[in-house]
Amino acid sequence: MNRSPSIRNLPFRNLPRQPELFLKYVDGSPEHQSFYRCRPTHAALTDTADQVRRASFPRQEMAGILKRQNEELGSSDAVQRAIEDLEKPDSVAVLTGQQVGLFTGPILTIYKALTALRLSAELRSHGFNSVPIFWMASDDHDLAEITRLTMQGPGPEFHAFDAREMLFGVKELSYRPVGAIRLPETIQNVVAEYFASFPGDWNAELRAQVAWACQPGATFAEAFGRLMARLFRDRGLILFDPRAPAAKKLFAGVIHKALMEARMLRTRLAERGQALKEMGLGPQVAVLPRSTLVFLEDEGERRLLLTGDHDFFFKETGRHYTLEELLDLTVAEPERFSPNVLLRPVVQDHLFPTVAYVGGPAEVSYFAQIEPLYRFFSRLMPAVWPRSSFTVLDPETTSIMERYDLSLEDCFQGKHKVIRQILRAQPARFEVLLAELSREVDQGIAELRPSLVSAEASLGPAADTVRRKLLHRVASLQTKFVNFEMRRNSLLHREVSQALNSCYPRSNLQERELGAYGLLSRLGPSLLDTLFESVDTQAFTHRIVSL
Repeated sequence: MNRSPSIRNLPFRNLPRQPELFLKYVDGSPEHQSFYRCRPTHAALTDTADQVRRASFPRQEMAGILKRQNEELGSSDAVQRAIEDLEKPDSVAVLTGQQVGLFTGPILTIYKALTALRLSAELRSHGFNSVPIFWMASDDHDLAEITRLTMQGPGPEFHAFDAREMLFGVKELSYRPVGAIRLPETIQNVVAEYFASFPGDWNAELRAQVAWACQPGATFAEAFGRLMARLFRDRGLILFDPRAPAAKKLFAGVIHKALMEARMLRTRLAERGQALKEMGLGPQVAVLPRSTLVFLEDEGERRLLLTGDHDFFFKETGRHYTLEELLDLTVAEPERFSPNVLLRPVVQDHLFPTVAYVGGPAEVSYFAQIEPLYRFFSRLMPAVWPRSSFTVLDPETTSIMERYDLSLEDCFQGKHKVIRQILRAQPARFEVLLAELSREVDQGIAELRPSLVSAEASLGPAADTVRRKLLHRVASLQTKFVNFEMRRNSLLHREVSQALNSCYPRSNLQERELGAYGLLSRLGPSLLDTLFESVDTQAFTHRIVSL
């Protein structure tokens, strides 16, 4: 594989469905800076590191937890050395995280880790004792999301595959924390079916790796952690599972305080949400009436605590708790509690000396909501760092794109747009004649209309109607012509499908749709090295990597 790919930067504004607040952030909009503590610059990063490394954190306690967890996941000596560095009193950390998706989930998970590794290495080059940490969001209970896979075939098209039914025989939603759910024997069938859809020179090697990590009886968190440890074996990425009872005990005080001041915190978040709305930006995470920032596990299921008139309760079961009962539980059974998405960053920065959090567009956006929480809990808000964003084009797709002068933006417009572009690159006489006919119809009726109106006013709208119908007929003829050309030219059909499915699979960004192991099966494990070298921590753009 070519280790020196060509790279083109594409502004995030050119990508579909990007949060407006995220776009303002990467553009450096000064009026939106007040929602964050600092900009994502190296100067701000080193200033934050200077402040963080002088603060107090449970470094030794967390190092003990991390050593055990990473050893169990099969980590390398590089990881253990990084944990030893974290234990030192001057350490700082670059954090990122993601749900514990099956087979590591969409490849954006890998891009987060690569960015954190690169950013931490740059801090070390400036004399800071920095370590990269990946927070495995094992407390989350969205089983549907972590078991969703995208598979290929039988042609170049991709299709979504919900592995829940094959794994568990059911599709209904579960409130159990996904990290604790154990894989059944049927995981072997899912591994086989997944890799059968991704032929490639490295398929057998990678399939064996996944089968080893995803053995029946392993939890989703264990399987995810083993694969991440294997993929980043020599890079020193520290993995952390927050479901560790010892870790829950360390942040029980944050949960205690969040329960004590649940109503006040909700009010502050609502005020921040209103401030965002007044600037034309909706909050990324809705703060609902009666909601708190805390989940509690009840009979194995993770449920959000809501505030009642004088107590707390679960919406799903109606079970009630007094504040005193919950506070007692934070001491007696802290392992049952977990933060929601808005409180989680505060918990992270209570446990670790975080200088930067590497997040995707949605995460960057919701950090604007939680700055009031950092102030309330007297924590320094880290630099919020946009993760690296890639579309990887294999040599065949790169060749097709160059041959027909196609861009990634063209692919966002859909198959018909791409076909029209190709046909314009190879103009046919029929296409030229149809385009000329459209112009003549439009121009002819425009010239005729004033005379018609002067003779009879009602003829103006009639002329407009005729114009619309004629142009519609011509457009329909153009569409039929394009479809005919597609049927006639099977090579063109295959190449268009190849480009679309590689660049914009299932009408979604490649990084959000395709899994790491699907790409690695086709392009090889060295793709990770290529992407690591392609990370530019200061280039807040989408990078098109053509191999």
